[in-house]
Amino acid sequence: MALDDDFRVAQWERFVGQPRMKQRLKVHIQAALSRDETLPHVLLSGPPGFGKTSLSAIIAKELGRTFKAFTMPLEEKVMVQIALKMHGDVILLDEVHRASKSQQEKLLPLIEDNELHLKSGRIVYTNDLTIIAATTERDKVIAPLYDRFTIKPDFEQYTDDELGQIVANMASNLSIRLTEEEQVKLGKASGGVPRNARQLIAALRDLQQVMGDPTVDDALDLCQVDENGLSPQHRKLLF
Repeated sequence: MALDDDFRVAQWERFVGQPRMKQRLKVHIQAALSRDETLPHVLLSGPPGFGKTSLSAIIAKELGRTFKAFTMPLEEKVMVQIALKMHGDVILLDEVHRASKSQQEKLLPLIEDNELHLKSGRIVYTNDLTIIAATTERDKVIAPLYDRFTIKPDFEQYTDDELGQIVANMASNLSIRLTEEEQVKLGKASGGVPRNARQLIAALRDLQQVMGDPTVDDALDLCQVDENGLSPQHRKLLF
């Protein structure tokens, strides 16, 4: 099993943090299901490693839909396949800000009218499709595209306590035992980013196999990260 599979979050209750965002998404999902309608398109904005892909997969699961993820920009033929063959799916278009202005403009009729306008002039129609666009650089998403999304919550910063819980969940998945103090320490060393916790837990797991009984400080040393989540590169910039 891949390490990412051990860390993958598949339920709301396992997705730590972001209470306002989760509450809003739950309301929209429940309302769409009660009306037997497609969930309106969603734009997720937040820093790298905050869980946009995991959250998108949870949305699809809650809707009872198939989830497919793509990274922008995409060739026109891939967009055609999405429009024609992924009926009823939840589609993640990750890093949507990386698409050029013209490519983002191509998404406008797709988001608003379920129409994909091709270079040839042909129009491909789709329906019952929920598109989730994710971005780490919202300012690079053109205003007309940003405005087309009905649901566009922002991620909030994670607290040290939340990161500690994320660390605890990851460690539990790998049968690694941590004290509460060790969880908090590794959570703080994650620098506020859940994805950073992965490398720390992965390092601790591998050290256990090699050393037998490492400490969390051994994992920090291996990853060259201090208790505040600062790497040597960070310290050079600060000092």
